[in-house]
Amino acid sequence: MDHHEQPPRREPHERWLDEEDDLPQPPPMRRGGLNERRSETVRRSTQVMTFLLLGVLVLMVLAYTYLKDEPRPWEDDLKRSSMTEESQDLSAPSRMKYMLMAGSKIRLIEYPNTPPWEWDTPSLAQALDDNGMVLDNLRDLLEEKTEEWSPRNLLWMVEDFGADSAWHAVMKLKQAESAYLSRSGREEAAFLAAMDLARLGHLLEQLDAWPSFMDRSLDLHQASAQSLAMLLRRTQLDAQTLRRLQEEVYRPWAPSATALREAMSGFYGFERKLLVGPEDGEPPLPEGYIPVRTDWLLFKPNATLHLFADSFRELKSESSATVMARQNQIGFRMRQRAKGGMLIPDGNATGEEYFATRIQPYFALPDRHGLARAQHASIMTLFAVRRFLLVEARVPKDAGELTAAYLPEDVVDPFTGARLRINLASGLIYSVGTDMRDDGGRVSPLPLDDPTEPTLEIGVSVAKPASS
Repeated sequence: MDHHEQPPRREPHERWLDEEDDLPQPPPMRRGGLNERRSETVRRSTQVMTFLLLGVLVLMVLAYTYLKDEPRPWEDDLKRSSMTEESQDLSAPSRMKYMLMAGSKIRLIEYPNTPPWEWDTPSLAQALDDNGMVLDNLRDLLEEKTEEWSPRNLLWMVEDFGADSAWHAVMKLKQAESAYLSRSGREEAAFLAAMDLARLGHLLEQLDAWPSFMDRSLDLHQASAQSLAMLLRRTQLDAQTLRRLQEEVYRPWAPSATALREAMSGFYGFERKLLVGPEDGEPPLPEGYIPVRTDWLLFKPNATLHLFADSFRELKSESSATVMARQNQIGFRMRQRAKGGMLIPDGNATGEEYFATRIQPYFALPDRHGLARAQHASIMTLFAVRRFLLVEARVPKDAGELTAAYLPEDVVDPFTGARLRINLASGLIYSVGTDMRDDGGRVSPLPLDDPTEPTLEIGVSVAKPASS
């Protein structure tokens, strides 16, 4: 070989390597080695453990929120006195049952679909002839001793008499009796028949075993007031007879705010029993009455019972207050439950919905009871106006002229605490009603039937002042 031979020429795109470049190279050394691998394993284990602990914590919080119930509420101020033992000689419940059984056979479809005082005389007579047993049972029921109406007697808890559908027919039949007596010239007996409805309403409102008793009581008071309104518009009775009917017969049966307040404890007891079952010494729910399913998801019985206890406590303290003075939070609670739409539901969401549904009728009771008291006060005022007309030979300028000689001082509009309004220009007596607005009286097809302005017509022409 020629020692002067030139090395091979390489193109620019080829790598220029020394001969050593062709030798195999040792692998690069890893940084950290075994210690670094161990650290990575520990780090991953720690992260997994942290996530597991967070998951357990979240589950514990959710379990506490959605499964743990509250303690039972304090309810000593809402408890009723103990129920008395069943009395063997108590006959009022059985008489009521017989009356309603007979009343269920009244076929109202066979009579005019108008108020009984608008029926023709043959229809009135036919209704009384066909259903005399109902009226006899009602009269016997009213003759029972006061002890028969004890709200703490177990016999009143056997059946929910107030929910019986026959009540409507019984009330209409009694109104028909009053109208027929008036049509037959027995006007005083017609007044007494109409007042029997108010008397029965007064007795029913003392019974708090079933909320339906209060509902029927208010219906009876309204039916009585409407019949009396029609009788007073055309009465020919003298002032002395009217005074006796007003003061001695009708006045004692006014709806009682005290009775409503006491009944709230009974209604709370009813809802508590429905929710968590009867307590020791309490009778069980009647057969066929289904208790609440408290095992539903998001239903906490005790937390729900707290809502009822707070609400009934407020209703009890404000049952006799005027609308302007009421400050309970029940409406707020119901509105909060109705909002819904939460991403994560409340732990007692189902219980709160149940509460909002069940409390609504009780929430409306103070206004409904106030209307019944306004209706009674309106009839008392109309009695006073009719007596004033006979004695003074003129219409009173306003309610202020109806002194204690004609109208007791405690007869007031329950929505204002003052006397009812008298609109001489229209010949009306009225309450400001549930909306608390004085609209000058508003006549409705049935007397006292507008809750926002319960109104009565005086029944006499009132001369309007001549325009100047």
